[in-house]
Amino acid sequence: MKTFPTWPNERDLARYAELTQLDFDDCLAKGTTWIDVGCRTGKALSQMFKKKKIVPVGVNAHQMKVRSGIHSVFAALPEDSSVYQQYQRGADLVTDIYGAVAYADNPLNVLIYEACLLKGKAQAVIITLEEKIISIDQEIFQQLKSFFKTVMGQSIKFKKFTTYSDNTKSPIKTLRITIQGSCHSNLNLQDLFNEGKKHIGMARKTKVLYQSRDATAQIWQVVYE
Repeated sequence: MKTFPTWPNERDLARYAELTQLDFDDCLAKGTTWIDVGCRTGKALSQMFKKKKIVPVGVNAHQMKVRSGIHSVFAALPEDSSVYQQYQRGADLVTDIYGAVAYADNPLNVLIYEACLLKGKAQAVIITLEEKIISIDQEIFQQLKSFFKTVMGQSIKFKKFTTYSDNTKSPIKTLRITIQGSCHSNLNLQDLFNEGKKHIGMARKTKVLYQSRDATAQIWQVVYE
């Protein structure tokens, strides 16, 4: 098992921009909705709210104190459908920075879930460890692109890059996933999960990539069969 540095409790807007390669001033205007999955205390959301009075929605799997002004939701994706029920096709931007996709037993289901939150020409940007789904070969990458295009009506892109953790000098192999456009499917969330399994396969955990010091959190490598 490899040891990855423990991620900090919060990242600021500049770090979000570095990882996502987004211009937040350009993609968010006053009154637009930004859903950040795994926001922790919501520092980046809070900074953007003060700049443009956006609608900041922070999602965390566990109860924690979130900064004032943020619409805070405590829900573990993809099992908890409350965020989907409240914000389906309602977000102008969705981000997931080493959050639900990184920790999920089935990252595809989280990608589907987060894609369903997008409206119009909105986009979702997900940052995860490259090794989380490194076992997905080029054939399955193409199957993912085909699935999102034909079933979801959305585009999905993958970009590998190397960055550094927020608290050490260790290089981290990273994967940026970008989903664009709203979901055009009339299927409900569970049916979309089932379609994903038909097209891509069943997720199977293969090995632990990261484990927190108290062993309460793990990141597993996943393959699809």
